[in-house]
Amino acid sequence: MDLNLNTLYYHLGISGDYLDYRGQARQIPASVREHALGLMGVADDDGTRRDKQYQLDIAPWLYPLPAFSVVRGQSLSFYLPAEHHYYQVTCRVELESGCEFQTQDLPIASLTISGNYQYQEVTYNRYQLPLDGLAIGYHRVWLMLDDERTYVGDVAVCPDRCYLGEQRARRLGLNLQLYTLRLTENLGVGDFADLRALIKQLAPLGVDLIGLNPLAALAWQDEHSKSPYAPSDRRFLNPLYIDVAGACDALGIDKPADALVSDFEVRARELRETSSVEWREVAKFKYAVLAALYQEFVAQDSAWLDHWRDFMGHNGALLRSFCDFEVQYNPFGEACSGDTEFHGFLQWLATQQLEACQAFAIEQGMTVGLMADLPVASVGSGHEIATNLDLFVQNADIGAPPDPFSDTGQNWGMPPLNPSVLRARHYDHFISLLRSAMCGAGALRLDHAMWLQRVWWCVQTELGPSGLYVYQNVEEMLALLALESQRNQCQIIGEDLGVVPDDFRAMMHNYGMLGNALFYFATDVSDRFLPAQEQRDDALLMVANHDVPPLRAWWQGLDIDQRLQYGLVDEHSAKSQRHSRAAQKKQLIALLHDHDVWPDLAVPQACDEALCLAIYRFCAKGASPWVVLQLDDLVGADTPVNIPGTFLEYDNWSRKLPGLDLADIQGRWSKLFEQLALDRASV
Repeated sequence: MDLNLNTLYYHLGISGDYLDYRGQARQIPASVREHALGLMGVADDDGTRRDKQYQLDIAPWLYPLPAFSVVRGQSLSFYLPAEHHYYQVTCRVELESGCEFQTQDLPIASLTISGNYQYQEVTYNRYQLPLDGLAIGYHRVWLMLDDERTYVGDVAVCPDRCYLGEQRARRLGLNLQLYTLRLTENLGVGDFADLRALIKQLAPLGVDLIGLNPLAALAWQDEHSKSPYAPSDRRFLNPLYIDVAGACDALGIDKPADALVSDFEVRARELRETSSVEWREVAKFKYAVLAALYQEFVAQDSAWLDHWRDFMGHNGALLRSFCDFEVQYNPFGEACSGDTEFHGFLQWLATQQLEACQAFAIEQGMTVGLMADLPVASVGSGHEIATNLDLFVQNADIGAPPDPFSDTGQNWGMPPLNPSVLRARHYDHFISLLRSAMCGAGALRLDHAMWLQRVWWCVQTELGPSGLYVYQNVEEMLALLALESQRNQCQIIGEDLGVVPDDFRAMMHNYGMLGNALFYFATDVSDRFLPAQEQRDDALLMVANHDVPPLRAWWQGLDIDQRLQYGLVDEHSAKSQRHSRAAQKKQLIALLHDHDVWPDLAVPQACDEALCLAIYRFCAKGASPWVVLQLDDLVGADTPVNIPGTFLEYDNWSRKLPGLDLADIQGRWSKLFEQLALDRASV
């Protein structure tokens, strides 16, 4: 077999070119592609490369039944030489439920051949074996050829589409960063008590969805760890979101929350009154409180002890691994620092409270409830990657190529998955991520959903920094996403902003996923805002989110000033963006006027509450099945919670929202949501 680097690149997903945000073709230098090959563990010698090529390109055709198959369309692929001596095939399936399913004996000659491959002058065919009526799920398959040979493999039988729910019902939602809330007497960071209080106020207003930031565990050994989009492990929760007082009540703890540690009230008030979340100070205090709560819990005789132990047993080795990691690296909760079960207790408690919030949202009348958010990756120092070093690529980082918001592109500082290793492991890690993310959620937003198809790798070569796209097996990943979505009855929203291949949006639509549009980017090729009914009808529309400025800051151009200040754009780009922004504002006012939500054509100097309402109404009249406002805009925030491309230069992921009087929310916003509901229904 001759070595063919292009064949090897194809199977490993290493791209040779791409289209940039202007639609211009860009070639990937050969040296960068070879560098990526090395990062994937393929040594720079012809023998190793030939072995890898054989393993990926040829070997799958030589064995009749793959070890793991992803099936969508009720047929299973198997492989035989074209000149075989077998007459018939039978398939026996052990369902994950324990029942059995068996096909009738079928003549092999009657089966569809969906492909072939020639190796050493032998032609191998791929046959399609019908599995009509087989339930979706993960099953074990026995393939029998003439009762002579039997082959065993696992199969994931996937539905055609994700769970849809009331996807097209023209609903309203609200997105927020949970840690920014100050609705209750929390301990310096918004928690599940704040979330429950907000659900109770919003549900009667007709809000059917609350979009949350990722709630995943942070890597506390890193003193700068605070981004919800750069967690330690996406499969576990951040215990800082636990409602301590609620836990004391639910678990029947004899002591009230404020008696668990000394100076509780003073310290809690100090942390609550800061304008930004003091993450490490909050963690130090709250872990101490949680450690005291844990000690009270294990000392009492309660039926909840059995629930907790069941949770520990059900989550098995993975949870124990995470707890061991926390004992080793988490500097907080000193009173229980060596107790692995303490960290398991926190995961149980956080999971219980998150699921309770979702159940409460549905009970209060929300059709979807909580929309979780799954980040694209985790940090290299965290548990997820440290315990899966073979699965993640070292010395490469996920990021994005240059775009209008960053002339130099973005490096997010998190290692990417190795697609071929993920496939070889039967997607176990991907499936685990989905199940964890869908827990306690009626919908799931996939941040930078294009990672299901391709990921931009930032690499450092001998010639300096560079980058390239690396492709995944997108059809199999989308099929598994649809399977987990149906099993968990969780709607899927894919954030498809930035440089998005056209075929990816088509695949999203085919699988029943909604996209995630942003008001600021609902424009034509000339950056002119689209009329409401020309906006996307296949996407959830957010007015703003964590990666863009609040409405008031956008109107004033403060985001452009900040990008210039932090070196993300140069003076020339900033000047051009200010000019474009002025034109956009003028055109937007005309559009608002045309849609009968703004009285005249005068461009206001500032974005006040009336202009915000006009923009909300314009969005509500649009084609999107979901319109989601941002809490930051409703309370008048004018500073962003995050500036993409910055790290320590700006205090990202910390800015709190001003305190809200819970008793005031319905009176303050009821007319707003009544009007938006009318606008939604009018189209």
